[in-house]
Amino acid sequence: MKAPTRTASWAAIPAVLILALALSSGCPSTSAPAPATSGPARLIIDNPGIDSWDLRLGQEARGSVAPGARTTLDAAASGPITLYLDNARTGLSQRIDLVLRQGATDALTIPHLLSRLVVVNTHAEPVEVAIDGVLQGLAAPATTTTFDGVPAGRRLVVLKSTRGPGAVRGEHVLPHNGVISLTVPPLAAAIGPSDLPRPPEGSALLRMRNQGRTAVTLFVDGQDRGLVAAGGVTDVILPPGTHQLEVRIEGLDAHTEHSVTLRPNQVAEWAWGLP
Repeated sequence: MKAPTRTASWAAIPAVLILALALSSGCPSTSAPAPATSGPARLIIDNPGIDSWDLRLGQEARGSVAPGARTTLDAAASGPITLYLDNARTGLSQRIDLVLRQGATDALTIPHLLSRLVVVNTHAEPVEVAIDGVLQGLAAPATTTTFDGVPAGRRLVVLKSTRGPGAVRGEHVLPHNGVISLTVPPLAAAIGPSDLPRPPEGSALLRMRNQGRTAVTLFVDGQDRGLVAAGGVTDVILPPGTHQLEVRIEGLDAHTEHSVTLRPNQVAEWAWGLP
């Protein structure tokens, strides 16, 4: 899901690359282009981040690039062009204006969009802080802890006790180049089977454990319940009855469908994917 991206010099490249974001700007890293030849302009896009991006070159949709993946775009026409990157789940968008040269190949590394999370922990114990299933560190007891360089956008933030199963989770928008502050609420929770937290009286709890090698998004009865990182877990409180589960694999046009029936006060653990 944080080392800064090195930005190569464009001094020797007859091209201009401008990253325009709402109220902020930066420079994505690039590598020297190949010598111009006949043929289409070509742009190699590297995505080192944790999110997939839908791509548009001008007004033309050009597919997507998965986390940790690379894609190549060919443009029939050279000259000034705008590249748009969007992620509907996180609510993040980027716009990059560049100049493509006939027959040339340039490389672009998608910048990390980062935020700052401030956790106010009034408890006498440290609290684990996870974002989209990835542990960010511990919020020290009886003080305020700042987490720099956390992923921006709409994220599932989990605050978990280090001395028991108590945890709270919620979806929050972490502003790009901004700050969000969260105060740790009471974390007390009774212990149920397999040391899982007990759901509210009359409800059921489903813990989904992602044993796969890629991040996935969990949908329950058609509702997005957030991203679960590889090796991560998420807890969902549900009413008794039968529920339809869908797991969408991040960065791929692939999903799996499942069904589960839960009784009142039942605690169930579900391991998805191959370890």
